[in-house]
Amino acid sequence: MTRIVTGFTGAFLGMVISAAAQPTAPDGQFYPLGSGGSSSCEAFVAAAESNNRARRPDDPPNTFYHLELASLMSWIEGFVSAMNYMAPTGRMVGRHAAPVVRYLWVETYCRSHPLDTLVQVAAAFRRDLIARGM
Repeated sequence: MTRIVTGFTGAFLGMVISAAAQPTAPDGQFYPLGSGGSSSCEAFVAAAESNNRARRPDDPPNTFYHLELASLMSWIEGFVSAMNYMAPTGRMVGRHAAPVVRYLWVETYCRSHPLDTLVQVAAAFRRDLIARGM
């Protein structure tokens, strides 16, 4: 007689098998969800330059006319927020950094590090915010 596993036991068994079947990442690597994390600083700068051409002279630097730039900046801010959420201490990093300061920091960093990914940018940005007590 064959017994079919149902209910909680079946769900639990499925989770255990699924977790065991997940590939492990090499040390120091992970998969950034969304396209933003694997984007480069070069792509960020290109989007910033396109956005800058669309801005009016009286617009603040962090005025977004192009969805790509807004999306990339939002991805970076979301990643920093997630790092804050996961941190055992220092969970308020960035609270004193105005949006225009955040944007200008990222743009400046990306112009100096065009090959970095946005994951690297976000990590460097958070470290700098911590160092400056922001």
